Amino acid sequence: MDILQKINSIRTQKGISQEIIAEAINRDISAVSNILSGKRELRVSELAKIANVFNMSIIDLFLWEDPQEKEQVNYVSEESSIYIKKENDRILRNYIKLLEEKVDALEKELSQCK
Repeated sequence: MDILQKINSIRTQKGISQEIIAEAINRDISAVSNILSGKRELRVSELAKIANVFNMSIIDLFLWEDPQEKEQVNYVSEESSIYIKKENDRILRNYIKLLEEKVDALEKELSQCK
C-alpha cells in the first residue's frame, strides 16, 4: 500500500473530509483531490500537515497498516491453514493405508515361509 492509499484509507476510516485536509495544507479541494489521486505530487510539508490532522507522525503514516487488510489476510491465512490441515490428513491416511497394505503383504509372505 503506497502512502496515498494509506492517507485515503485513514482519512476514510477516521471520517475526515477532503475539505479538512485542504484547510490543513492551505490548498483548495481540487488540489487535494489531485494530490490524493496521485495526479499531483505530495510535498513533504503537506504530508506533515496531513499526518498532524490524523494525530500521527510521518513515520506512523508510512508504517500504518490497514486493519481491514489484516483481517482479510488473517481470513485467507485461516482458510489456507484449514485446507493444508485437511490435505495433510488425507495424505497421512493414504500413507497409513499403504503401510498397512505393505505389512499385510509382508505377513502373508512370512506365513508362506513357515
